[in-house]
Amino acid sequence: MKRNEIVTIALKLLGIYILVLGLAAIATSTGVNGLSGFGNWSFYFGTLIYVISGLILIFKGDNISTLLFPPKEHEHIVEKFEISQNFQKGAFRVIGIYVAIFALPALVHIAGQIIEYGVLSSEIPGYLRQKPNYVVPLVSQVVRLLLGIFLALGAESVIKVLARFDKTVEKLST
Repeated sequence: MKRNEIVTIALKLLGIYILVLGLAAIATSTGVNGLSGFGNWSFYFGTLIYVISGLILIFKGDNISTLLFPPKEHEHIVEKFEISQNFQKGAFRVIGIYVAIFALPALVHIAGQIIEYGVLSSEIPGYLRQKPNYVVPLVSQVVRLLLGIFLALGAESVIKVLARFDKTVEKLST
């Protein structure tokens, strides 16, 4: 496997991770600011940066890889990088496991607070001042966990969708 191929798959995996962060941030930003306006535009702007960056890395990873590591004159220039499906499946499964595991501590923390303050009716500390809203962080972490599980168990379907997209882009560019 050539250096550019490894960099390409790494960039696409990084893109998926950043996109997952962006999608999780959408739920968090909406929960914090609500839909009633852009009181703190930095939440929305940061989320938009995550989503756009993730999509660019996913769909333009091979082009970025070529920019980062231009082919040398004595190397054959390969128009399309071919990476084995087994390698792709393994890479998607690894990133899926990482994303799912990354979500678990937050889910356990949120569940603990729901049990402590909601079910057991413990006294809410003064620094919280009001009963905390657990819906937004809970949904955000559940989405992250489900996306991680999907990437780990459904890597083949992700690979097929990305392959179809690559073929469509090739047809449009010719």
